[in-house]
Amino acid sequence: MWVTLLYCAVSVVQIFAEKNPTGTAALEALLHLPYALLITGAWITLAFAALEYAIARGYMCIPKMAAPSSAWSPAGLPPLAATLRCGKRPRSFAQAVIEAVFSFLCLAWLLLIPHYPYLLMGPGAYYLQSSPYALAPVLIQFFWCIVALNVLQLGWRVENLRQGRWQQPQPVMHFVFKLFGLVPLLILVTAPNGAIVMLRHPAFDQMQYGAAVSAINLNIHRGLLIVAVIVTLQLSWELVRMSIDAYRKRAAAM
Repeated sequence: MWVTLLYCAVSVVQIFAEKNPTGTAALEALLHLPYALLITGAWITLAFAALEYAIARGYMCIPKMAAPSSAWSPAGLPPLAATLRCGKRPRSFAQAVIEAVFSFLCLAWLLLIPHYPYLLMGPGAYYLQSSPYALAPVLIQFFWCIVALNVLQLGWRVENLRQGRWQQPQPVMHFVFKLFGLVPLLILVTAPNGAIVMLRHPAFDQMQYGAAVSAINLNIHRGLLIVAVIVTLQLSWELVRMSIDAYRKRAAAM
């Protein structure tokens, strides 16, 4: 949130510092925001990963907790609620129902977007219609992949409710969702000529807006590559963790 506010403040200053502020500069700043957020998120993740690694290896010292009082007794602890092996409380039926309802509402919202772009872009939808820019056809494929992914999530959650498996951990479900989540990203990353935004009338606007479109597509492509790398690493780690858990279960059963 703070990065977004600071970025918007700096962008407004930069736009109005020019002699002739234009809507093109505002659109470029808006489309560059996801890349700025991704870079910030990547640096924050790396910083905390390095901090955790240093603490775990003993390179950094953390304050020790005070020794318990001699009057303390384990019998004084409150009773523990039922927990799963992973240490988390099992989901309640209400939580499972809310997840399914939210998935349904999200799917309905997605299906309304082609007819009411305002639901996604807000006032920017009207600006885009009157601007020289247009969205590339590859975004249609991206959109329907997102819809298919939401249909899969909704169907899986409803089936879990029907079969009474809503309280069980679902590592396979989460892995499948993340795996299929790579498909829309790959569609955008492999877009022809990296075109996500294009000119509405290239024959007339190429000289004036061609460089801006190229810069916009380049920044979006870089941001998408970073997201794809992060998701791929998460999937790899998830697969390794699932393999380790399966090995431990087989070893414990022997």
